[in-house]
Amino acid sequence: MLSAAAIADLVGARAGDPFALLGMHEEGGRLWVAALLPGALEVEVVSRAGASLAHLPRVHPDGLFNGALEPGQARCDYRLRVRW
Repeated sequence: MLSAAAIADLVGARAGDPFALLGMHEEGGRLWVAALLPGALEVEVVSRAGASLAHLPRVHPDGLFNGALEPGQARCDYRLRVRW
């Protein structure tokens, strides 16, 4: 999960290493995915086979989405399905 400071740094283009915050990361025993997609209306994490893994809530109006996969979900290759 992204902190308020990390969100501010990402949307303000001040993050020194944005890819340390974006993408899939483990925190608190769960996998989280963060994506910065200005203009996106909805973002869904899907497996390579197309199965839905999670819908990412928008956490900032500038297009930052962040959410957790279901508990117990293993790290995997994933894609983002975006509705613009």
